[in-house]
Amino acid sequence: MALMASREAFKKGGHAFADIGTPNSSSITSALSVLVLGRKMLIANVGDCLVVMGRRDKEVVLISEDLESSKGSSGPLPAPPKVQEIFLSKEDEFLILAWNDYNICRPHLFTHARKELMVNNDPGRCAREIVRKALYWEWGTNMKDGVVCFSPNPLPPLFEISNSQSQNTKSQNHKR
Repeated sequence: MALMASREAFKKGGHAFADIGTPNSSSITSALSVLVLGRKMLIANVGDCLVVMGRRDKEVVLISEDLESSKGSSGPLPAPPKVQEIFLSKEDEFLILAWNDYNICRPHLFTHARKELMVNNDPGRCAREIVRKALYWEWGTNMKDGVVCFSPNPLPPLFEISNSQSQNTKSQNHKR
């Protein structure tokens, strides 16, 4: 049911763009939607999109698509959407959604997003910081992004040291 709804929403969106007016021949639209229902997530995309999930200490690329692989015509939507269903686990922390010019900065997205979320726990600020860094480092000039967190709690550090390990390290330092 939700899969059909995602496809239908894309179809209606494409028709709405067409009704507004035909873009010029060099214009191709990208579209991306994410629907989270409990532990189930539906992602529908078409065009120049990237979706990266932070799963504890790993980057999981769910979608990496550029315009060249979207073999369709220019216009409101270059092709029918690809829809995938993902079941979230407790280790899934956040999602980065990116459009346009992401290919240059992709290796940096996960690292910068995770650091920003650990410090500020603010997905809106995290999204702005990713774009700011992309512009500063000239990774792209037209990048758009969004960040979604799956928990209201700040991200935990990647390396957690137990009390016994911490005390052993202190003891070894005093012996030197």
